[in-house]
Amino acid sequence: MDDFFADLLTQRGWESVKKKSDGVVARHPLNVGYASLLLRVFPSSKTLALEASIGAGNANWDRIASKINGDRKTKEFALRYDTLVKKVDGHEISSEHVLPFLDECLKHAAAIDIDAEIDKYSANRPDFPFIPQIFHLAALAYLGQDRIISGYLDAFRRGKNMNFVPAITEAFIARAYDLALTQKEEVVVIPKLKVGDVFRVPLSTGVAHIQYIGKGKLFNSVVLVGPRISDSVEVVSPELFKGAYFIHYHVDAAIRAGLLSRVGQLPAPLLPLRWRRPLGGAEVNWSVDDTSGREVHKSELTQEEIDLPVGISLNHAMLLTFIEHGWRPEKFIKSRLSAFESPPDEPLIPLPGAVS
Repeated sequence: MDDFFADLLTQRGWESVKKKSDGVVARHPLNVGYASLLLRVFPSSKTLALEASIGAGNANWDRIASKINGDRKTKEFALRYDTLVKKVDGHEISSEHVLPFLDECLKHAAAIDIDAEIDKYSANRPDFPFIPQIFHLAALAYLGQDRIISGYLDAFRRGKNMNFVPAITEAFIARAYDLALTQKEEVVVIPKLKVGDVFRVPLSTGVAHIQYIGKGKLFNSVVLVGPRISDSVEVVSPELFKGAYFIHYHVDAAIRAGLLSRVGQLPAPLLPLRWRRPLGGAEVNWSVDDTSGREVHKSELTQEEIDLPVGISLNHAMLLTFIEHGWRPEKFIKSRLSAFESPPDEPLIPLPGAVS
């Protein structure tokens, strides 16, 4: 069963899939971090139950919490874990049970507001136990609130532990203080994304443009990719998006990394309600949203289904490859390479596990 789960998780785009004694663990990138999952089965006399512990976090949070905790390597400190359960009639679990449940888990994780969770931990100092107190210190450091941590440090030096558990020593507080000072210098305030925002994408061959359309149902932002490549800066106009296509892309992360420039606003099309998603195999098969929103697996597509947007998620390197090599969704039917006007030498094509 664990091998079965691992295969389905990989197919659905989950990463770092590992089998453990209590189930299968995996991670999935989100627009502002990652989803963390523990998936297992509980049998009973009449039914089986799928149970998932699902949480969310981000790399910077993990780094700060790990350093405060004194870990040599960064560990995962998901901010919140919730339990989801799906009962299965009978005594056999199939992909028809698991795949929708995985999508539900991912949707749940994407709805966790990481910033709000960090704010909660920063505002409330629990009297116990150890991990919530580490999270309180990490939240203060993450937000650059060095003054509060400095107060804790002064109290420790006067022999008062401020109701921290004995395992949290002055060294923990000092590490949190140093991290808060660093964070305070590095915090970058980014204007909130607005539907219709247009961004310039620098390429090795010129510039292209994408438009922010909104959040997908599961995770990640949906953007409209303008295929037009210019060798100079152009006025923002609908002409930039002739022949454009929808894709999932980490807009927030790209802005923070300085990979995009916001250059204007245009009226935005509506978010697509239906998608087609590539499945595994040498020859691509598809999971297609039917008109009721259910997923149907197909090896052959109708013309109407070919016209649906392709639900794959791109990192920045993939986005550049898609634009520079003329990727077209209507040509992505059987072969991954056939979708490129000029196939890249090392195609950065997403593995199965697309989203919407």
